[in-house]
Amino acid sequence: MSVRYVVDRVGVLGKLQRTATGGYRVPATLAREGVLAYSDGKGGTVRHYNPPAVLEAALTDLQDVPVTFNHPAKMVTTQTYRDVAAGHVVGAAAFTAGHIHATLAIQDAQLLQAIEAHVAREVSMGYSVEYDDTPGVTEAGEVYDVIRTKISWNHIAIVPEGRAGRSVRCMLDSQDIPTDEAEVLYKIDGAEVAQDNTQAAIDAVCGARDAAVAQVAALTDALAVATSDAALDAAVQKRIDADAAAVAAAAAVVAATARRAAVQLSFPQIALDGRSQDYIDALFDARPVIDEALAGLVAPPVVVVVPPVARVSARDRMRAAQAAQLGAKSDE
Repeated sequence: MSVRYVVDRVGVLGKLQRTATGGYRVPATLAREGVLAYSDGKGGTVRHYNPPAVLEAALTDLQDVPVTFNHPAKMVTTQTYRDVAAGHVVGAAAFTAGHIHATLAIQDAQLLQAIEAHVAREVSMGYSVEYDDTPGVTEAGEVYDVIRTKISWNHIAIVPEGRAGRSVRCMLDSQDIPTDEAEVLYKIDGAEVAQDNTQAAIDAVCGARDAAVAQVAALTDALAVATSDAALDAAVQKRIDADAAAVAAAAAVVAATARRAAVQLSFPQIALDGRSQDYIDALFDARPVIDEALAGLVAPPVVVVVPPVARVSARDRMRAAQAAQLGAKSDE
């Protein structure tokens, strides 16, 4: 029978639910049955079998297990709890569909900030196992090298996503997590950083998030001002004023064209090309005075009365002719 300290990455947090104190209550998957492969530290792998019965027997041991932000340097004890605990398992854990499920209550402000920034969302279990190194095959046909006989949970770490994804598993031979774990790389916001720089990366991402939140707040305030009743009224009045100015400008053009036509009609002898609008307006305004002055300089027309010519009828002409002949004969 052997004992090993194990660190498993088992998945991501579920849907967050805000608590009355401002923390989060969140469901999480903590372990699964079946065969899990680990590095043997020599370039090979060792396959551990998690029997369902062993997982079910360990459910009670999960009650009130502490939650930590990343794995602590040593296993959590009563002496280290105050320094490393960021929350705990709340309520009873359950074993369904081959997985252990539990609800985590997280209260630590720094961890909450990392979760909200999507920097730390993966669950990694820290626990001790007792196992029998007799190989075998599971009922499902999976080959294993050792079979676990007992699991003792120590803590549940919320960590950045592992460089090899959620299938990452590592098994450590000592009771303490070694100091050279800082050489392991994690992906934070798309960039790989050493674990000893994890906090700096988290701080940078959280700072960028805070700046984005502040910018959103500023834009929200600006939108509120821009859509206020006073702003809308001012915009409408500005549009009305602009439309009135456009109408006035168009009316001025029409009036200027009409004045020019009237002046050209009144004074056809004056060439208006090249003349300013002020010149044309002056002529337009002076038309009545000029027309009156010109009327006084023109002589009144001479009226010639031709008397009517008397018309003589043919009968009168004949009588006149006869009278003339009779007068000539009497003279003889």
